[in-house]
Amino acid sequence: MKTMISDSPDRPVASERDRSDLLRDWRSPLRYPGGKQKDLPIFTPYFRSAKEYREPFLGGGSVLLHAIGSQVAQAFWANDANPLLMDFWQQVQTDAIALARLVRSLRDDYDGERRKCDQWVEFRDRYQQKLANLPGDRLHNAARFFILNRSTASGLTESGGMTAAAYCGRFTESSIQRLENLQGRLAGVRLTLGDYRELIHAPGEDVFIFLDPPYFSAEQSRLYGRSGDLHKGFNHQQLAESLRDCPHNWLMTIDNCEAIQDLYPADWADCLPWTKPYSMTNTQGRRSKAGQELLIAKKGLIQC
Repeated sequence: MKTMISDSPDRPVASERDRSDLLRDWRSPLRYPGGKQKDLPIFTPYFRSAKEYREPFLGGGSVLLHAIGSQVAQAFWANDANPLLMDFWQQVQTDAIALARLVRSLRDDYDGERRKCDQWVEFRDRYQQKLANLPGDRLHNAARFFILNRSTASGLTESGGMTAAAYCGRFTESSIQRLENLQGRLAGVRLTLGDYRELIHAPGEDVFIFLDPPYFSAEQSRLYGRSGDLHKGFNHQQLAESLRDCPHNWLMTIDNCEAIQDLYPADWADCLPWTKPYSMTNTQGRRSKAGQELLIAKKGLIQC
């Protein structure tokens, strides 16, 4: 497969058809707040081929899957601090087909109105109790996570409630097929549940790191984890200090605000602004508006 990565004039660049096929065939089955699936063409041209690719904030997995499909590295290491999310990805790695089979068996038909009504509330409460009563092993945790991810507003999973519109319109057979299609695609990937700083500081030869941390301006939105506990209070100064001392090439996407700009001065980081027309829903149902964002990288990696 030709790679999309181009860090030298003679490196092959994928055709538009190759790019389209890659985006489709390696698409994540998860809906994720702030997910980067639609933004891949914006920042992946700045990726660097390497012996090892690392992603400290795995999230919905769109970028990791793209990196694997693009063959940007020989080895891959992805991490997240969300235990249920990592149960999902580790189960996908172990046996995505078994996971898809279980998810299909757990899906109940709902033929009522796609809005909040008595019929939906009764169905939702009964279905959520069914999910709550599942065993607590990795396979069932992964199935529960996927179902809630597809069935909650904007894929908020643990931070949002199930809606009839999402359950009927997003938790579909095609979404389960995308899950099934991941069989074998994470083979050999190192998946960890832990502190992002380990991936930044761990020694290695020819390492490239991509980071998509919780956004600074969205801290109060409580978008990640149970009731948003993995987003609220994220220490951005600690992240900046870790990246300042990082020996590897790294690229990060983050919201463009004065507080973030102050953390990444020009003497050790490059910054490139871009605009993303995104909409994220928080636990109170409020939507964010189009955002000004930054690509920040180790000095010399991108042109400002």
